[in-house]
Amino acid sequence: MENLKKRYFVSSSEGREIIRKAFSEGFLSKEKYEKVEILELKNGDKIILLDDMPLLILLNNLIIPSLLNANVKKLPFFKVDAGAVPHILNGADVMAPGITQYPSEINEGMIVSVKSEKDEFLCIAKVLDSALEKLKLKKGKVLENLHYKNDKYYEICVQALKKSLKK
Repeated sequence: MENLKKRYFVSSSEGREIIRKAFSEGFLSKEKYEKVEILELKNGDKIILLDDMPLLILLNNLIIPSLLNANVKKLPFFKVDAGAVPHILNGADVMAPGITQYPSEINEGMIVSVKSEKDEFLCIAKVLDSALEKLKLKKGKVLENLHYKNDKYYEICVQALKKSLKK
């Protein structure tokens, strides 16, 4: 984990605040966890382990679920065609022409998942401004790719998960 700067447990009050916020966003299915541990990366981003499970990522004060979080299935989702998949898995933002399905109600700043036509989760993304307009025109950047399969966060989450399963 060469991207890792430090690893530490947070105070119970800070842990409760992180959990409360993530629960209210629908990123967690329960409100109680025994341990809240932070894996701080060299770039300042943080992976949050709840009871040793890498469930959340903190990017510039924005909490998002990790792709290993089961609650990703409950997020509103966008589907993309096969042509968009390799670009998204290389970190590209999601463009309107590649989107084949999207939620009926979307708001700027909303956190969503992006799936392939085969229902494979590809990334966690944030809805950008004028998204509906861009979707209707089939033109422009609709979603900001925040965390995608096999990115540095994903790899660290997988390593943390393997470590917790060995316990």
